[in-house]
Amino acid sequence: MSTFIMAHQDDWQLCMADAAYDALMNANQSKVLFIYLTAGDAGSSDIRHYQGREEGARASVRHILQNICKYQHAEVHELCNYNGHALDRFSIGNVSSVFLRIPDIPKVMGPSALVRLVDNKEPITSLAPSINTYRDEKDLISTIAEITRSEGINESGEVWIAAIKNNRSSGHRDHRLAARLTTGVATAIANKAPNRAVNIAWFEGAKRKRLGKNESIHKRVAALLPYDAEMLKAFPDASHCTFSENFVVDRGLLLTEVRSNQRVSPSPDPLPKSGSWKRFIFRLKEVIST
Repeated sequence: MSTFIMAHQDDWQLCMADAAYDALMNANQSKVLFIYLTAGDAGSSDIRHYQGREEGARASVRHILQNICKYQHAEVHELCNYNGHALDRFSIGNVSSVFLRIPDIPKVMGPSALVRLVDNKEPITSLAPSINTYRDEKDLISTIAEITRSEGINESGEVWIAAIKNNRSSGHRDHRLAARLTTGVATAIANKAPNRAVNIAWFEGAKRKRLGKNESIHKRVAALLPYDAEMLKAFPDASHCTFSENFVVDRGLLLTEVRSNQRVSPSPDPLPKSGSWKRFIFRLKEVIST
């Protein structure tokens, strides 16, 4: 079983794309679970902001599973109870995505909800539509551990948990707190199932924009393009583009991979064309014009 625990909806696409892509390609044999801690709302009162990010995250999974892997399962939405908290779960066969929607407040607006919970020892409440209150850090860790145990109840063998490292590369205080929570989750799972190995795979944060020596541009493009395209549909006023602002790579190679992903997508034009995404359009204008 592979579990990806992250603060934001685009974290695995930016920082763990190779591992997530490979796990999704193996979804027929092993469970894959994505747990998104914050809503990614950036303090916005516009619900479309975090709804767009959720749509983007789900689109990344669908694109790899259904268009590339040819995994023939429809997406199913359920409201599930984990540790007394009702959470939205989206599943495609053996792959599940669970959204906790903890408020994601920028540093300039004050301490984030995760900071208030972990550092300030204050209870926090998630955003709509499924509103939950987490009493303390232990409650949140127990909830995440219960999600992982429930989703992998029929799995045997090792549990692998992927998360962003708690270091300077993490680039965001919620990434660092997510790393702390991940360690607590691994311990909680191991305590409940002492005969089952629980491992954590740590990944560098998004501050390192260039591909690592063994990282695949194909896998990162396959994850990022559908995220941005779907987010634009839900929230045309988005202030930034995850793909173009966080991906530094050879232009020719980039365009080759974008065209490749266009060919496998059922949508005739998965790329955005307007709004505040002009930098994205400028960078990919050769593709859009084809």
